[in-house]
Amino acid sequence: MAFNFGGTQRAFGGSTFQGGSSRPAFGAGATSPKPAFGMGTHGFGQQQQQQQSAFQTPKANVFGGGGGGFGTAKSGGVFRGGQTSTFGAFGSTQQSSTAFGKPQPSTAFGAPSTPPSGFGNTFGGGSIGKGFGQASPGNSGFGTSTGFAMSTAPPNIASEIAMNQQPTEDIQCLDWGHGPMSNMVAVGCWDGQLNIYQATAPLGQLMMQTKFDAPILDVAFHPTAATGQVYAATADKKVQLFDVQSQKSMQIAEHQEAVRTVHYIANANILMTGSWDGTVGFWDPRSPAQAGSISVGGKVYAADVHPSMPKAVAATSTGNPGTFGGQIVPIDLSSMSALPPINSMLKLQTRCVTIFPDGDGFAVGSIEGRCSIQYFNEPGKTNRDFNFKCHRTQQGGQTLAHSVNAVTFNYKYKTFATAGSDGDFVFWDKEERNRLKVYGPTGTNLSDQTPITAAKFSNDSMNPMLAYARSYDWHKGVHGRQDHAQDRIRVMVHTVTDGDIKPKKTGGGNNRRGGRRR
Repeated sequence: MAFNFGGTQRAFGGSTFQGGSSRPAFGAGATSPKPAFGMGTHGFGQQQQQQQSAFQTPKANVFGGGGGGFGTAKSGGVFRGGQTSTFGAFGSTQQSSTAFGKPQPSTAFGAPSTPPSGFGNTFGGGSIGKGFGQASPGNSGFGTSTGFAMSTAPPNIASEIAMNQQPTEDIQCLDWGHGPMSNMVAVGCWDGQLNIYQATAPLGQLMMQTKFDAPILDVAFHPTAATGQVYAATADKKVQLFDVQSQKSMQIAEHQEAVRTVHYIANANILMTGSWDGTVGFWDPRSPAQAGSISVGGKVYAADVHPSMPKAVAATSTGNPGTFGGQIVPIDLSSMSALPPINSMLKLQTRCVTIFPDGDGFAVGSIEGRCSIQYFNEPGKTNRDFNFKCHRTQQGGQTLAHSVNAVTFNYKYKTFATAGSDGDFVFWDKEERNRLKVYGPTGTNLSDQTPITAAKFSNDSMNPMLAYARSYDWHKGVHGRQDHAQDRIRVMVHTVTDGDIKPKKTGGGNNRRGGRRR
């Protein structure tokens, strides 16, 4: 099975699995003329002619660079260093053997030649017959006896609204406004551009924009500011505040390394940030002094804050020995303190984490084409944990695993959506363990295979919309970037219907136990 590690992107330049990039880096090492973002010397993927494991890359090679592909295998070995290649990192298909030792023709993003019949064996159910795969046409359930087939009803393509004056550089993050700004979408890009769009009438209008000195890794609207304020976490270790009314910005926080996440906690009037320096910071925007800090033991890859409960989570690079899945650190916002960490059920690097609407657990997406549903360490709930395969395609008899770049819940039915580097966004019901509907090249006539790098439901609990961003995810390094024209970078809004997100009873109650990884 080949892995397309799209979505690991430059946002995780300091992390284990990194798409190659030839761009100058923030905090990059001196021995590389154009190293990957946030990295050391030459970079993961510039493999030599040997059988050495890719996790013990020879000489000065480290994770994060741009030459050969991650897992370009020899002799069928898994996670082995491969031949020298002109492609970048992670599952880049090439004429030499690709990931996990099976050759593939050259292609972009591992696009499938035919839609897959299923998405793996199980959804935590433990057997093929009860699982999350083995799909049959016309059955919408995963977790039923016939598995994980999508709805047969085709979506209305007219429901996809394109924003005007699209960004010109790859998109990393987006967020919806609140209250009077609830129809606004803020979008952060790798060139430091911050765009704010109006999603409703006039449809897709670019309302304003500004530019910072470094790539924007995360954005967050202030949830109560009537005039509109947007916080931006940037790669030059800073957090910027952009005031929509005055269209002026100012720095309000700074870490020791790049700032990966930013959230505003309305109940406490505190800003929470997560950084590659291994800390979660708390800031009062009215004061230059830091309000508090928590050490989480590793780089913060993703984070989330519950909108009404004093709960937050931070996904970190620290994990079980022998795995790269990391830990999820629960945070008590009332005391600004960390609770005992929870090991991720996933084996490879975390891309996203989101707290359930009812606050009793969280969903995690990773670069391995897999998502997990996990509960906080509360009595009677830990045995409900499970994980499932998603965002996987078939090509040449081989399964390609694409990065899960976003997990987002709606507050109308408390179902959720995932978005990945295969170009799909998919709606799910975690309670019934059903896949509700797929939009994208593997599920509908939305044939665009450009990766979805960010996605989020709006804050309207009655009529939610889904904003998503398509752009290159850097899983093939700078060489892959050259294959993607600027007009493939765009922000879209999907008009969500009950047919997308309303739960469907399947009678699959006997499959609602979870936990086994398949």
